[in-house]
Amino acid sequence: MSLERWWRDLKSLKPREPTTVEIRQLFDVVDRELNDAQRGVSNDNRFNFCYNAAHTLCVIALHAEGYETSRHAPGHHATVKLRSEVIAWLRRSHADLLPADLK
Repeated sequence: MSLERWWRDLKSLKPREPTTVEIRQLFDVVDRELNDAQRGVSNDNRFNFCYNAAHTLCVIALHAEGYETSRHAPGHHATVKLRSEVIAWLRRSHADLLPADLK
């Protein structure tokens, strides 16, 4: 399902004008989460850091495409459900960030 359809038909997204500063700050969050995951004391702790990084990548993809989750949809749930669109966006725009098995 395309982001356009999520916005038009499901009202799960709303238009948003992204800024370069905001996108950079979000990538900084991803970097911090992944660095923290490497130093995590437990597997649960590492998983949480990685999950937060993945969620933030979803938010980055939405913002970069001009969207954010709407009030009509639970934000976290709607963001996570867009993962296939996020992976497609990363493949198009930031393939260097993906592990080899997702390229």
